[in-house]
Amino acid sequence: MDTTFGEWLKEQLKAQHITQSELAGKVGVQPPQISRIISGERGPTTDLLIKIGDALRIPRAVVFSAAGIMPIALEDDEWDQRIKHLLNMFPLEEKKKIIKRLELEAQFYEQQRPAKSANKTRA
Repeated sequence: MDTTFGEWLKEQLKAQHITQSELAGKVGVQPPQISRIISGERGPTTDLLIKIGDALRIPRAVVFSAAGIMPIALEDDEWDQRIKHLLNMFPLEEKKKIIKRLELEAQFYEQQRPAKSANKTRA
C-alpha cells in the first residue's frame, strides 16, 4: 500500500517532534492549511513543498518524491542526499547493519555482473 504525502508528512513531523502548528509557522502558512494537506483534503504547491523540505531539513528530492512529483531521474547528489536522509532516520547500530547489508549486496552484485555480461554475449 502506497503512503500518501499527508501520511508521509505526518510521520516526518512525528519523527522530528514537530507539531503541525510549528511547521505552519516555519513555512509561513496557517495551521489549518497543514492539517488539510495531512488529511488529503488539499495538495501542497511546489513552493510549499520546497519550504517544507527546508523547514524539516529534508532534501527537496525526498519531499518531491513523497509528493509523487519527483522527476524521473535523480542527479547523483540527490541520490546521496536521499540515502543520507534515510540512513539518518535510524539509530547508529541499525545504520551499521544497513551499511553492512549494502556492502554484501554490492559484493554479490559485482560477482554476478560478469556472469550476466557473458550470458548476453552468448545469446
